[in-house]
Order: sequence, then C-alpha cells, then structure tokens
Amino acid sequence: MPEHAIVTDRTAGWVHGAPMILAPGDHRHVPPVSMHLGPGDRLRNPLTRSGERTFLPHEVVEIEGVCVTSKLRTSVDLGMGLRQESAFAAMCSMAKVADYDKDDLLFEIRERGRFAGYRGVRQARWLAPLVRREYGSAPECVLGLAWETWPGMPPLTLQHPVSHPGGTYYLDLSCPELKYGAEYNGPEWHGEERSAYDAERIEWLVEHEDWIIDVFVSDDLYGPSRDPGPRLREGAERARKRFGSLSWKGQNRYGEKWLG
Repeated sequence: MPEHAIVTDRTAGWVHGAPMILAPGDHRHVPPVSMHLGPGDRLRNPLTRSGERTFLPHEVVEIEGVCVTSKLRTSVDLGMGLRQESAFAAMCSMAKVADYDKDDLLFEIRERGRFAGYRGVRQARWLAPLVRREYGSAPECVLGLAWETWPGMPPLTLQHPVSHPGGTYYLDLSCPELKYGAEYNGPEWHGEERSAYDAERIEWLVEHEDWIIDVFVSDDLYGPSRDPGPRLREGAERARKRFGSLSWKGQNRYGEKWLG
C-alpha cells in the first residue's frame, strides 16, 4: 500500500483484532483491502476498495508500520458506511476490542459535530446506543436489533446462564423475568452434528424449567421480506400471559409500554 494510505472499515477492524468483522464469505479468500488516501487521490485496482476521506490526527494509529483508523473512528465509519444490520453487527464486533466506552462513541457521533452531514451519520447515531459487546455473532446482532426496536418488547438480556443436567447453557437473547428466550442456530455453529444436542438442551429447558424459546435460522433473518420482530413479540406475549399480573409490565428502552 502507498505510504500515505490509511487502512479503513472492515480491514481496519480486522487489523485491530475484532472477531467476525469481515463480510460474510471473506474468510474463504483474501478480500480486497479497504484503504483511503488524501483528497483527489484513490487507488483503482482489484486488490483494494479505495476512496477519499479526511482524518484528524487522533483518528489514525500506526500498527507495525501501517496507518490504520483508530478503533473509535473505525466503529463510526462502519456504522455510517454499511447497511443497517451489517453496520450494527460490525459496531458490536468493534466493541469487543474497544479502547473506548459507549459514552465516547455517543459523544463522537452525536455531540462533537465531527460527522454532521456525513452520509449515514443518522444511522450510526441511531445504532450507537444499542451497541453491546456481549453478542456472540452477527446473526445474533440482527436478532437483537429486532428485539430492541420492535415496539413493546421487554428488556433484553444477552448470554443469560441457565443450568441443566449437562452444565450451564447460555441463552443468546432472553428476558429472564418472563422466561422467554430466542436462539440463533446457524449452520456455521449448529450443524448436523450439534443439532440433536441443541434440541435436547432446549427441550429440557422448555419441559423442566418452563421456558418458552423460539429458535431462528438464517432464512428467518436475511432477505428483503424477513422480519423476526413479529415472531419475537408473539413469543414474549405468550410468555407474559403465563404469568398474568406477576409478569413485567414496564417500558422498554424507548419508553414504549408493553401492549397486551
């Protein structure tokens, strides 16, 4: 790369060690390197994704002789530059290696005015308060984003531990007060060799611990007409009705009252 180029976006996140930061399928080949140069200059070759972008001195760090956007700037850029669900998953991935906290992220995007007028800044401002490092995968982030934004959903707990005869099982997404959970079973983590084991654990939690658990797969989350929100809401409603007046009746993080 040219000496004055700066590595950005997903490539910068990969350099910083953020897990699962690359685009789907990029682990199967060497993806183009995202880098930006100064005004009026860009690279045009199949090995790079290049463009023009401006940086302040503190937004660039050097790693083994390579200039890379800082972790905070990388998170902001990903939040602005990717489609909504991918942007959220990438920001949550960066949170796992962050040298900043959520207040820093919110201040950078909302208060400083640094990115006012940038394309995608409204999306990044909306996503930033929802970013959490506890998500285990990009599909879990997609499912969590639907949970957090669908009206009337109860507060979200990530990786809630529950005990069963085989040990401790961590639910991807849940509301422990209602004993409602949502699990993502993807082929990369839950193939045929694990399907029976996963089904046995969930069956035990449902039959012996009175949990209601909805299992989602890739086809439930991705595609132009996919929306897991209604199914999550229906599951939470079923869980609430079991407890009647003893169940949670408050507001979610957006102040929307439970409807039911």
